[in-house]
Amino acid sequence: MLGNRNFRLYWSGQAISLVGTWMQVVAQSFVVVHLSNRNVSLGIIHVASSVPMILLSLSGGAFADRADRRKILIATQFVLMLLAFAFAALMHTGRLTMGAIMVVAVLAGTAAAFDLPASQALTPQLVEPRQIPQAVALMQAIFHGSRLIGPALAGMLMGPFGPEGLFIANGISFIAVIATLMWIRPAPRPPRPKGEGAGIGQGVRYVMTRPDVRALMAITALGAVMVFPFMVVLGAGFAKQFYGGRGDALGIMMAGSGAGALTGALVLLTVSDAERMRRIAICTVGMGVALAAYALSRSLPLTVMAIFALTFCVSSAMGLCSTILQQTVPDHLRGRVMSINTLLFIGLMPFAALGLGALSDRFGLPWVMGGAATAHVLGSVLLLRRAAVAHRVVSSES
Repeated sequence: MLGNRNFRLYWSGQAISLVGTWMQVVAQSFVVVHLSNRNVSLGIIHVASSVPMILLSLSGGAFADRADRRKILIATQFVLMLLAFAFAALMHTGRLTMGAIMVVAVLAGTAAAFDLPASQALTPQLVEPRQIPQAVALMQAIFHGSRLIGPALAGMLMGPFGPEGLFIANGISFIAVIATLMWIRPAPRPPRPKGEGAGIGQGVRYVMTRPDVRALMAITALGAVMVFPFMVVLGAGFAKQFYGGRGDALGIMMAGSGAGALTGALVLLTVSDAERMRRIAICTVGMGVALAAYALSRSLPLTVMAIFALTFCVSSAMGLCSTILQQTVPDHLRGRVMSINTLLFIGLMPFAALGLGALSDRFGLPWVMGGAATAHVLGSVLLLRRAAVAHRVVSSES
């Protein structure tokens, strides 16, 4: 796969940029928790970044199916680079407030609404159709590998350089992905079928007529509500409550998260087509079990082990769902369908994080995590039965 020039360049640029992004995630969570001293504030910031994504992601998917996906990504990455530098400037001048963080979050969410569909749709253009599963797995690997490297670097650099230095490093990292996007030459896209429009409605109709696609999206949505808020948003609150809010503890926890997710992504390279649904079932239930272990842990090493197991299951299950979707959806609809999948995740996760953060302030974070873990296991069993039936029906018709 890495022998493919286009994919190798794109993969390398994304790897560098994503390390910087996860460094900023650690810095931003650290700053928000210490500015507000409330878990719910983490959820509020994520809602602020998600509102424009909710409003614009379907339009972003339709735009990705009409326009040059490479040029879209160059523009969005440039905007995100400027926002990272703006964050650093606000800290340097002492003007960083919760209101300023929310404004930056809204602007970043607007750029991401066009960036994510174009990025997901571009990857299959860089490889042969038979290579799509490996390409998706390798993109998952760098996404999650950056979660291992980025937080570890953030933990080491937070002390000497502070959060401001991490924002600057993230801004610089965008230069790599912009450069590689300018160098790659994606394969020409197949012509759109005659009579097929480029509006949002075609993508929605495709999803509504495919029960297997709907089932996979429902599994992703369940994880977005019950699991992802504790991985992405509320981890800083857990570190603050049980480990004194140390920046290095949060960095270690996120590094464990990245290690588990990277391992899960690499395992995708070994999963055969026939094993995909069974592996999705095992890992989806495993997500709830691992989240319960995370909630019960009071030792940093045990917490990291629980997070490793949790993110391993998440990476494997979500990666396999994404692989099946990428192979199933035709190119002329890929941007729109993947934007619907992204919308389900983005539209649900931040509001779930907001609600769960508020509940954790009232009842305690471990109790809320335990309740979410129980709900995820029960919901997984119901959804997996539907997914298995839909998969068999579609397979017999094809």
